[in-house]
Amino acid sequence: MPDTGTRSRPSLVSGLVPALPLLAVMACAALVFRGSLAYFFSQDDFVALARARGLSPPLPGIWRWLSGTAYYALMRPFGLDAASYHAVNLVAHAACAGILFALLRRRFSTPASLLGALFFGTHAALYTAVYWVSTVNEMLALLFALLCIACASRPGRSAWASVPLFALSLISKETTLLLPAALWISPGWLDGRDRPPASQGAAYRRRLPVRIALSAVALIYLALWIWSDAFGTRSQLQASAPYTVGIGRHVLDNALTYLGWTAGTLFFTTRSFGDAVELALWPWAAGAGVLWLSGLFSARLRAAGWIAGGATFALLLVPVLALRNHTYHYYLYAPLIGAAWCAAALADAGFRSPGARPENASRPGSATAARPGEALAWPIALFVGMFFVLNGLFLVRKIESMPFMDVRLRADPTVDRARIARRVHDGLAAADLPAGARLLFWSPASMRFERQLHPQADVIGTETYWERNVRAALQDGLGVRVMFPQVDSVEFLHAYRPAEADRRFVLYDIDGMVRVETPARVDSVLRQTAADR
Repeated sequence: MPDTGTRSRPSLVSGLVPALPLLAVMACAALVFRGSLAYFFSQDDFVALARARGLSPPLPGIWRWLSGTAYYALMRPFGLDAASYHAVNLVAHAACAGILFALLRRRFSTPASLLGALFFGTHAALYTAVYWVSTVNEMLALLFALLCIACASRPGRSAWASVPLFALSLISKETTLLLPAALWISPGWLDGRDRPPASQGAAYRRRLPVRIALSAVALIYLALWIWSDAFGTRSQLQASAPYTVGIGRHVLDNALTYLGWTAGTLFFTTRSFGDAVELALWPWAAGAGVLWLSGLFSARLRAAGWIAGGATFALLLVPVLALRNHTYHYYLYAPLIGAAWCAAALADAGFRSPGARPENASRPGSATAARPGEALAWPIALFVGMFFVLNGLFLVRKIESMPFMDVRLRADPTVDRARIARRVHDGLAAADLPAGARLLFWSPASMRFERQLHPQADVIGTETYWERNVRAALQDGLGVRVMFPQVDSVEFLHAYRPAEADRRFVLYDIDGMVRVETPARVDSVLRQTAADR
């Protein structure tokens, strides 16, 4: 007889339950860094905006073409709405955290994958990468790299989609150049947890052409990078050049600092957030190194891909270790996925009962799920995951609000200079500048403030930090021309000089508050001040 009963359909809620960990990871990543939406452009942001508007020459060749040329061209309709650019950064970061969770989930249990992805998504060392518009290149590079891994791990022809995705990652930023080397390591990113051992050899051979193709793309891009002499790394050998590279003590110093930032960036231990070698965190680096080396003696961790995780961290960090003059937190953005892999592997090994097969981990109703280690997996994962989120929330807020010498300034230059640029924008907008305006930025207030702090300082013959800070926020005046296309020229003065009547003085304070005056008005005030003395 035909079945006349009503078939049960899965409810919307039950359909969403498997996706809840993924959604939670993405939501937490966005929650921790949501404060970035409030800030304006600053420093290097104006260079990219100027290129999109034809005020500066474009980047040569394909060098960072996707993140430095195409992206800003696509975003140009948003004008100077900085919130739109920050929103892209925030969404890209949440997407990276979500894709990372999905990749970890192929190898580890859901609770362990949740911890690994939250370790990455809420890590406060990524603060500058999310808060600064210019570092969208870091996020786009990692986003396409993670998509590359996801495609390369699939069977069949779809794995070849990883090759163009890797190329897109490289033309976003070259930080993922050595990713193919990490994908040669097995067990690792391309291996699932439920593959029968007998098929691993066949899977390795099946993926061999894709691995070779990815390695070839990396070699071709490296050759183009050397040939184009990007950033003068080949021709500018002076020690003071921004991207000078070399072998020396700084390589070890950088490595220990980055490892220390990875392991020791906690609310209770972070006293500053400067982009410089940080000796105080080297004990954390030593502890992380000892932990990883100890894990090599665990067969369970080796089988989980412990070596692949550590190698990924090291390989994605290698391109920046030789930089003599740059030690930046946001350089950890891509390498941190390797640390997240190790965190997930460690959690998975702790949750799994002795003798349990990986594919049975955290499976409801399975015999192994009732064992003590796995029964506590979710409570422990939720507790530790909540710690990651709260640590990220409090530490990001702490970094964002740290004052610097004056309550009007912030210790973190990303926030401080964005606030300065916003105030300059608002002040000049209120002045209603005429077409062809020629502006002279001058700051008697900065010299007075420096004299208050250091009564013996030579404020007449030497530019003060406060003047350099405002100039850097506006990228030597380029930012003013981006914000106000009618402006013909911008010049920063340290010492006063008389100016033509058609020029305008922009008198600025250390926090970027400005007042526009005519040369006649400035001369009159100076004469009156001299007479009063």
